[in-house]
Amino acid sequence: YETPPAADAMNDRIVTRVVWLLALAFALACGAFALRIQMLGDATRSPTGAPTATSGDGEALWRTHCAGCHEPSEFTAGLQGAQRFAAFGELLRKLDRHGNLALREDFEVIQWLASQPAAPAETSSQDEEDDFRL
Repeated sequence: YETPPAADAMNDRIVTRVVWLLALAFALACGAFALRIQMLGDATRSPTGAPTATSGDGEALWRTHCAGCHEPSEFTAGLQGAQRFAAFGELLRKLDRHGNLALREDFEVIQWLASQPAAPAETSSQDEEDDFRL
């Protein structure tokens, strides 16, 4: 049994319309998602411009929020070397996920950490024996 040429053309039009409708639905869903993220994305974070009870210099913020679990030497070496910009970005991401400070306060803590003297790098015996390091 062979279908007439008119039926094939009709099937092609139906398939084409369905594909275009699915593409349009996908595009509208992407737009709605982007709009929702834009409108509600910052609602869960605290406003960075609002002063908090702990606002102040970086050292006071460090002592209040970080000093109980961390030493400044954990972070100072990376903030003063050639890779300081990458270390700054990584530390900012860590503070964003880990701490409860506003962005402005995160910057103050990082600025204070960058002003601290770097701890000497510790070398292990394994590093000394490795002939293939760059």
